[in-house]
Amino acid sequence: MQKLFHILIALGLAIFAVGSVIFVLGQAVCLILGMPEMITTIETSVDAFIFPAMALVGALAWIYSLIWKKKGKKSES
Repeated sequence: MQKLFHILIALGLAIFAVGSVIFVLGQAVCLILGMPEMITTIETSVDAFIFPAMALVGALAWIYSLIWKKKGKKSES
């Protein structure tokens, strides 16, 4: 189960990274070519999957931290 969480979190981060690169490069190309209407199309298309992926990664990381909490050392006073 822990391995599944690791895979899903890594997959979500990879989706976000690739989507972010597409987002930025797409905007740069559209600006260079003078197509401002395409920037909006790229933004709405890429936003549709990168931001939900990041939200899912955040939720998975939070659940992971609740289930597999590391026990730290107690400080002796």
